[in-house]
Amino acid sequence: MLDKHLTFDNHVNLVSKSAFYHIRAMRHIRPALTEDMAKTVACALVGARLDYANFVLIGVMTKNVARLQRAQNAVARVVAWGTNRQSTSSSALLKHYHWLPIHQCIRFKITCITYKTIHTTQPAYPNSVLEHYTPACTFI
Repeated sequence: MLDKHLTFDNHVNLVSKSAFYHIRAMRHIRPALTEDMAKTVACALVGARLDYANFVLIGVMTKNVARLQRAQNAVARVVAWGTNRQSTSSSALLKHYHWLPIHQCIRFKITCITYKTIHTTQPAYPNSVLEHYTPACTFI
């Protein structure tokens, strides 16, 4: 979803709405799931939505990234429900489940795409736009 100012407000709104819908649904079945099963369901239903095409969000307003981060924190709390980690902070839960915060996910995806473009020359368009860095002088 693009708007005329490329703020991605509509896109972030739809993604967070969808994520919170699935988080609420997951709360109903969470008591019947083990922690590993809950983590798998959370990654499949919510994590995939938060991660899909998030590299286009590089440089967007902080409020949009914060909305997606709230959804990720909420799903981490649902996964931790009923465990001894339930009262820990959201950042500690993300570390425990090996989930990167949203802003780091965006940077990681950009880094991966850049690396693959440089080393495999695929896809062709980014490869033609990227300029390889060559230092002006060499030190001996």
